[in-house]
Amino acid sequence: MRIMKLKSILFLLAALPLSAFAQFEFEKESSDTARAPQTAFSIDAHNEFSTVDSGTFRWVRLSKDLPSKVTSAICDNNLCYGPEDDSADFFMAENSSFAMTCYFYPNSGCGTSEVSLKVYKPNDPAAGVAYTVFHGEIWCTAASVSTFQAGEIQISPNPATDHVYVHYGSSNLKTLRVVDVLGNVLLEKEFTGVSERVDVSRWTKGIYFATVTEGNHSIVKSFIKN
Repeated sequence: MRIMKLKSILFLLAALPLSAFAQFEFEKESSDTARAPQTAFSIDAHNEFSTVDSGTFRWVRLSKDLPSKVTSAICDNNLCYGPEDDSADFFMAENSSFAMTCYFYPNSGCGTSEVSLKVYKPNDPAAGVAYTVFHGEIWCTAASVSTFQAGEIQISPNPATDHVYVHYGSSNLKTLRVVDVLGNVLLEKEFTGVSERVDVSRWTKGIYFATVTEGNHSIVKSFIKN
């Protein structure tokens, strides 16, 4: 009796069209919210897109809700597209995935940003549609880059979860060094400009110390990783 039931279930599954199964999808319906101050050059929100079958896919920008001055760009596994592009095709091999990315550019603007997309196979409408929404939170700050004094350092957000921005009042070449409470060096790099993004998503929770050195001058600022 159990064998007959199992055979019946297998027969029904075999009779279902492939479109009844998720052949491609986003990892989440909505991306994690990317956060940064208005002094940042850009912030990026990601959502993993995967497919079982190979083929040509097309993403379409369904909506774009951006504060004044803020612009955005979409990056698939091939190219990045600016605000003037509302759709593009890209190819994926079978059983592959990549992080679809939406970049938000503050341009000194601030507020909540949201961009929604759908992805489908233009040559196979029956395959279905995948949707996602990208979120960006750009907070306003009274201390804009222009108010920084030489040798001043600011870190935001603090506490941090995914990344921090190290702001420094000079566009000259300088060195950024980050250590933990035991003195272990997690990052050391040179940068120019007044802001540098640091990915802390894989670091353990705790207190860290960022040191910016320009010439003979060094300044240290601590931050917390949650």
